[in-house]
Amino acid sequence: MLILFPILFSSISFLISTDIYTPNMPSIAYYFDVSIGQVQMTLTLFMCGAFISTLFNGYLAEKYGTRKIFLLGIFVAALSSLLACLSPNILVLQIARFFQGLGGAVTTTLGYSVIAAEQNEKSASRYIGVICTVLGVMPAFAPFIGAYLENLYSWRVSLGVTLGLFMSSLILTTLLYFPKPIRVAGAPKEWGVLRLYLSILANFNFLRYAVMFPMMYSCEWYYLTYLPFYIQDVKNVTTLEYGQFLTIVMLLYPLGSFFSTTIGSRVSANTVIICGLMSHLIGSLIILSSTPLSFHSLIPLYIGFSFLSFGTGLAFSPSTTKCLKSYSENPYSSSSLRGILIVLSGLVGSKLAFWTPPSTLVPLGIYCLFISLLGLILIYFKTRPRCI
Repeated sequence: MLILFPILFSSISFLISTDIYTPNMPSIAYYFDVSIGQVQMTLTLFMCGAFISTLFNGYLAEKYGTRKIFLLGIFVAALSSLLACLSPNILVLQIARFFQGLGGAVTTTLGYSVIAAEQNEKSASRYIGVICTVLGVMPAFAPFIGAYLENLYSWRVSLGVTLGLFMSSLILTTLLYFPKPIRVAGAPKEWGVLRLYLSILANFNFLRYAVMFPMMYSCEWYYLTYLPFYIQDVKNVTTLEYGQFLTIVMLLYPLGSFFSTTIGSRVSANTVIICGLMSHLIGSLIILSSTPLSFHSLIPLYIGFSFLSFGTGLAFSPSTTKCLKSYSENPYSSSSLRGILIVLSGLVGSKLAFWTPPSTLVPLGIYCLFISLLGLILIYFKTRPRCI
């Protein structure tokens, strides 16, 4: 299915733009002589840009067609990547990261909705699972690559890789193939977008599946923003060692996605989601116990965060498919709304990391445990009739 290639490559570019960057944050703080909070703000602004993008790109795609909006987003992401690579100070880097999120967010929002609109539930879940597996494998190596490039050259080279990926993605989607332009009849006018979003949220079945992955995603952003400083400062490991740690942990995400596609044809989607939440729960408990048990060893952290990553990957594909299939009247708007929830969850996770003391994992473990239990409660709710 040719539609996978432009969606897959552009989504990899968007995800790697963050994962390749996180091991470099302590070095960036030292290079610009700024506080940790100012560097962490680059992640928050990235998510702010992605939030604004997802707020409108579904509506714009339904009004003007997917091709124009998709290519415009990738162009903005590539241009801002160049600005980030050449940034002379932290303020320029923060601005560049904002526009990088603004442009890059169209890749996943529009991509998944195209697949969900053109395929039945089983096929859509399988295709999304394939994309998720590849997306998990490629960005999993990004932290190690970023740490290696910084160790060999400079943190700017890591941002240069992001620039090259977005430029290649732009060329690929322009010259090779792109999903046929789909416009939804009766797309809302500008002031009707909010009313449409409210009507979609009134669908309880959509809502419970739409928040499932974002809740787990907020945990991921929590530890991605917090761990570089905790592990490198408290555990006294090098940037390269941290890159290796994060790569191993992130590889469990595509493994979870692979298991999801493998067992998805044998058991119900809800069963797969529950398995993912239970894995997430186990990881949360291990993280909570790691502070008194780990001392200077990273083994408990390896195990705990691996369970978190595996559970998130396991729940992604079935929750995404169930979410998008539960409201098919406006596929791009419903996908955008789901994207908004994901971005907001990322903002919550990054802000929680900013407020967490840099010497303990207890707040992170408690938050992940709460998310796991809340997800299990939501999944056991019976589907309610739609009311608007």
